[in-house]
Amino acid sequence: LRFTSQLSDAFRLNAAYTHNDRDNTTPILTYASVATDMFVGAPRSNTPYSFTQDKLKLRGDYRISDENRVALGYDRDENRRTFQSVDRTTDDTVWARLSSRAFEDVELSFKAAHGERSNSGYAAVAGLIPPENPLMRKYHLADRKRDTASARADITVSEEVRLGVGVDASRDDYNASSIGLTSGRELMLSGDLSWAMSDETRFTFFVNRQQIRSEQSGSSTFSTPDWSASNRDTVDFVGIGVKHIAIPDKLDIGADLGFARSKGEIGVFTGVGGPAFPKLSTSLDSLRVYATYRLKDNITLQGSFWHERYDSRNWQLDGVMPATIENVLTLGETAPSYRVNVFRVSMRYKF
Repeated sequence: LRFTSQLSDAFRLNAAYTHNDRDNTTPILTYASVATDMFVGAPRSNTPYSFTQDKLKLRGDYRISDENRVALGYDRDENRRTFQSVDRTTDDTVWARLSSRAFEDVELSFKAAHGERSNSGYAAVAGLIPPENPLMRKYHLADRKRDTASARADITVSEEVRLGVGVDASRDDYNASSIGLTSGRELMLSGDLSWAMSDETRFTFFVNRQQIRSEQSGSSTFSTPDWSASNRDTVDFVGIGVKHIAIPDKLDIGADLGFARSKGEIGVFTGVGGPAFPKLSTSLDSLRVYATYRLKDNITLQGSFWHERYDSRNWQLDGVMPATIENVLTLGETAPSYRVNVFRVSMRYKF
């Protein structure tokens, strides 16, 4: 359901409500379990998960002047689940956004939000084998406080060139979790450039860096925390695009080129010295060349070629063959690495 009202020339109110319900009627059956291919263990039953989600969004926009606008909002996300450690979670978020044309060629926007998620009470699911530590909190069900802030500037350098820069930051606090994810931080910096080289040709450039940090704690003795871990992930992306009108009202051609790199570091602290885990890394290169030809006013032909190259390094998989680990039989999975080419031809007909 969606409601919009223009209460005055300067103030507009929006409201939206979404209800999503999944009723899983899969029968519950009991099965015998086999441990290490050696003996039959305790019987186990399947758990047909169901959920109900209700989302409410309220937003008010107010035009202070021709150059300045402000928006306030409230979001509520309530989830009810079956066969989970938590029966119900409620996530409430309040936010504010200010946009201003500070100068004739500069538009600024700022946004800040605070959200809190609470649950109906955490309890380990009965019947799980092996049982869960009662102190463990799953991150998507645990109580959480989240603060986010963002800022962006759009600058008109000239009639042909436009520049944009932005920063987004967030901080998560799981202060009620003694075992599990305890905190998280994310910072993203971005910049984009649009250049109208001529009436027929447009060039775009985009760069982005994302840094994610998280802390977690665990227990190796099925009791209170006795080890901790930190994760550091960095993702960099650079994209370039060119679009050219080769024949006015007939033929458009273009190309997009993208480079993505990521690295991950995991540190585990147990109180006993040991070597650090190797770094994780991925690389993704993508090239797409395309053309659109208007055969008639209502018939368009489209063609494209897409090449993608992906490589990754993962110490959890690299060099681990089916019998590498003593008393453990693995599937010999390797870190993904591929090259793929896609040719595409299509026709669009407009009635």
